[in-house]
Amino acid sequence: MSDAVARIGKLDGEHDHVIVEGAGGLLVPFDHAGATLLDIARELTAAVVLVTAAGLGTLNHTALTLRALAGVDVAGW
Repeated sequence: MSDAVARIGKLDGEHDHVIVEGAGGLLVPFDHAGATLLDIARELTAAVVLVTAAGLGTLNHTALTLRALAGVDVAGW
């Protein structure tokens, strides 16, 4: 995770905006140590935009994800 955080931090110093796209979900393991995209967002103190699907279960899935994001700046969903 620290390598990804360092690379993203470097890009942040070189550009006005940096977008980090995750796949699979906020709590899916990102590396062999078990770090998640949530860990990376917290480490970077990054704002998060939550992308949701339209369909059955979306409200529950979104509410659970927003709960997991407690303490993280959610810029939108």
